[in-house]
Amino acid sequence: STQSTWGHPESGIFGMLRLSAVCGARARTAALCANPCRFLASAAAGDSGGDRSGSGGAGGEERFDPRTVAANNPAFSSPKTKLQRPPITWTSVWVTSIGGFLAILLTMFVKKKKEIELKQAKVGAADLGGSWSLVDGDGVPRSDKDYLGKYPLMYFGFSFCPDICPAELDKMGLVIKKLEKTRGCRNKIVPMYVTVDPWRDTVEQMKHYTREFHPAIIPMTGTPAQVNELCQSFRIYVSKDPKQDVDYLVDHSIFMYLMSPKGDFIDVYGRSLNADEIVAKIKKEIRSRNTLWENLFG
Repeated sequence: STQSTWGHPESGIFGMLRLSAVCGARARTAALCANPCRFLASAAAGDSGGDRSGSGGAGGEERFDPRTVAANNPAFSSPKTKLQRPPITWTSVWVTSIGGFLAILLTMFVKKKKEIELKQAKVGAADLGGSWSLVDGDGVPRSDKDYLGKYPLMYFGFSFCPDICPAELDKMGLVIKKLEKTRGCRNKIVPMYVTVDPWRDTVEQMKHYTREFHPAIIPMTGTPAQVNELCQSFRIYVSKDPKQDVDYLVDHSIFMYLMSPKGDFIDVYGRSLNADEIVAKIKKEIRSRNTLWENLFG
């Protein structure tokens, strides 16, 4: 009887050991199917020899303890595997702040430019100006095509004018000096003095006359037909006494015209505006058409 109990392979101590092994294998299989990642992590922790089958060791579900895995496997607790946050320094703070500030400026600039373009498209521009051909102070033939990409600032007058034209040319020279010191407006304006008296304002006369005001002012003259055509395109009023051929005055409109880099009319400035007011208006027009880089560093 004793031999039957302890020696038979299906009973006694052997049966109990076999039953325990079978239950442990089934528990590991169930854990693997339920959560493969957790089971493999537990196996990697060196916990492959025990039949942990719950309370009492018979038929319970195997449990996973991450603290046991970290304690048994140094790879999980190694400082090299921990995620390290980058240090916050004053340099990173400044870089982030400057980047955000530039992004805000760019957004405001693009928005403002779109608003101006939309306003110009709705309102439109006056039908002033057009193609023209004249001669500069060096006797070189010039046309409107030579100044594309720049902002021509054109004033119409005559060199024998006793008071108004000199005062307006002084004002134009002051405007140029101020714009040369304005960021975003340097080297963009081309000032021109166009005669309305081509009979007396020869090339030499115009060159000598404009030197007294500002060296950047370009004198322009031409034949009576060329000058008359240009004055009509800008709607310049010109009146001359036909009875006098030598000593006479010419009555004419007193305006400065600002043209765009594409040759289109932008704005007109009358005699009532002073130099600072004209500079403010021109600055606004140019900066609205500039790129952000030109406005910041131009």
